Amino acid sequence: MVAATDSAFVYTDIQGLAGLRRKAQQNSPDAVREAAKQFEAVFIQMMLKSMRDASPGDGGLMDSDQSRFYRDMFDQQIALSLAKQGQLGLGDAIARQLGGDQAGATPPTSPTMIGDPLAMLRQVERIRGSVKMPSSAPVNRPTPFAASAANRNAYPVDDAPYEPSSPVAFVRRMWPHAQEAAQQLGVSPDVLIAQAAHETAWGKSVPRFADGRTSHNLFGIKA
Repeated sequence: MVAATDSAFVYTDIQGLAGLRRKAQQNSPDAVREAAKQFEAVFIQMMLKSMRDASPGDGGLMDSDQSRFYRDMFDQQIALSLAKQGQLGLGDAIARQLGGDQAGATPPTSPTMIGDPLAMLRQVERIRGSVKMPSSAPVNRPTPFAASAANRNAYPVDDAPYEPSSPVAFVRRMWPHAQEAAQQLGVSPDVLIAQAAHETAWGKSVPRFADGRTSHNLFGIKA
């Protein structure tokens, strides 16, 4: 039988949310963790909405108020499902904020705290606020985002590995590319850089091809 808090991760199930509310009234640590995942779902839903708004509509026969309504419901369910999986790590960070160690969160001294996405986002924002960012990408340097084999053949780039000396160097290196990508996606460039920093340990662990060339894959994208 599915627990009440688990059923709260079905978008249309109000009973599951009622069960979560009861646990919250009892100061249950499980309720804190589940509430944190709900907050994470809201964040994911906002990102999905931004990407939807940034892309043009289909404009075809299937593009209607009804189709957009069901699409929004689908996005909200996807956001809840992704939050339950906890792949972004935001739920754990929010749980620490809401309930501290009583919610079963990992103590700040634990090695698993290294690379916390929310902490990295805050660090990126601090760096951007204190250091002048470049306005354009360096000349003759490869775009840091992953490219297809066809694109690599059509537009040869320098495959020399890039190993930033510090988080500040990483943010400065990525900033112009993140700005360009953020405009296309309709999200904040800070979020893109923070996710790239989380996946690559500030650019020090970028995946490589079998022949040793860098993949420029900063987001852990798998085929």
